Amino acid sequence: VTIGNSVTSIGSNAFSSCSGLTAVTIGNSVTSIGSNAFSSCSGLTAVTIGNSVTSIGSNAFSSCSGLTAVTIGNSVTSIGSNAFSSCSGLTSVTIPNSVKNIGDYAFYSCSGLTSVTIGNSVTSIGSNAFSSCSGLTSVTIPNSVTSIGASAFSGCSGLTSVTIPNSVTSIGNTAFYECSGLTSVSIGNSVTSVGSRAFASCNNLTDVYCYAENVPTTNTDAFKSSNIENVSLHVLAASIDAYKAAEPWSGFKEIVALTVPVTISSSGWSTFSHGTALDFSEITGLTAYVVTKTTNTSVTLSPVTEVPANTGVILQGTAGQQYDIPYIASAEAPATNLLQAAVTATPVNANEVYVLKDGAFHLVTAASTVPAGKAYLLAGDVPSADARPLTFEIGEEMTGIEKVQEEGFTGNDAGIYNLQAQRIAQPAKGLYIINGKKVIIK
Repeated sequence: VTIGNSVTSIGSNAFSSCSGLTAVTIGNSVTSIGSNAFSSCSGLTAVTIGNSVTSIGSNAFSSCSGLTAVTIGNSVTSIGSNAFSSCSGLTSVTIPNSVKNIGDYAFYSCSGLTSVTIGNSVTSIGSNAFSSCSGLTSVTIPNSVTSIGASAFSGCSGLTSVTIPNSVTSIGNTAFYECSGLTSVSIGNSVTSVGSRAFASCNNLTDVYCYAENVPTTNTDAFKSSNIENVSLHVLAASIDAYKAAEPWSGFKEIVALTVPVTISSSGWSTFSHGTALDFSEITGLTAYVVTKTTNTSVTLSPVTEVPANTGVILQGTAGQQYDIPYIASAEAPATNLLQAAVTATPVNANEVYVLKDGAFHLVTAASTVPAGKAYLLAGDVPSADARPLTFEIGEEMTGIEKVQEEGFTGNDAGIYNLQAQRIAQPAKGLYIINGKKVIIK
């Protein structure tokens, strides 16, 4: 069937149960596909939904068991309830960035579905939207989503890990119930409520990472039959006691501080950035710096102890050594920092940025990509077009204080302070204040 460009809508039940229908071309003038329009067209193998379509009605393609591929146009804003339910032949789906809502049961029981990419405008995932998609092994939930509906992914036994982004505030009842393949769950820092049996019967869990500073309101059966007595719970260090005092969180095998591993390059220097605030103050042998000034030959480094999310820093430590950096809920941004964060892989053009290589910053002379978790300098912040390497200087900008003196103590009894006026028991390498003077500990 070819639906011509003069047609603007496809009515309800228009081609329902046309089992011999194998292909459909939908004209560019069509703006809506009605409910049950192609339901139970078991011979239909491929559908392209044009860019003019804005809505896909409920049950529009439900029970099209032969459907193996669907292209959803980038004008669609809503996918109706049961729109593709029981399309057991579908193997992958890309939901475009135009879509804002995924309806209830939209892809229910698509047992052949292995991967789903959800566009970054979706705000809600309806109840049972992907439930009983037993073959689903990969799903990316974007930062636009604020709520995950009841049973949204229940029975997705092929999922091995899931990351719930920081934008999500609530996880519905039985949202991931009977996801028996799950070994790892990451819960974002904005989640305030976890519904009844949200992660029940996930009996292969080994680690749960919860970034919420305050313990989410949680039904006591949220992890029922998930053997959490054998599972490690990772939370912010400052929140450990609160989680230990709250059910069902207190039932985990252990509750430990969230950390992120960092390995220093062979030069002893690395750039770094992360999507969460981190605390470097108690890490022996590792110093974090921001860049406060550049010349045509060098960059000036100033040490910092707490680093906000999405902030680039330079790390100095032992070559090849891994350090585990604790997460913190938040940190104050440095007043000056010329480093740009590449929290995700960041494409760059020739002669636009400097990147760290072999212990110095070098101008990138061909189009490239800064890897995720690194940082870089904009060439425009270097007062020279010269492509020579930029070396490091430990400067005294951004000290925060000029003098700290403990009354009644001098010499070896005096305190050691960082540049934010915090007393440090075990100082790492970097710039400190001792007896009211700035001292570099190497």
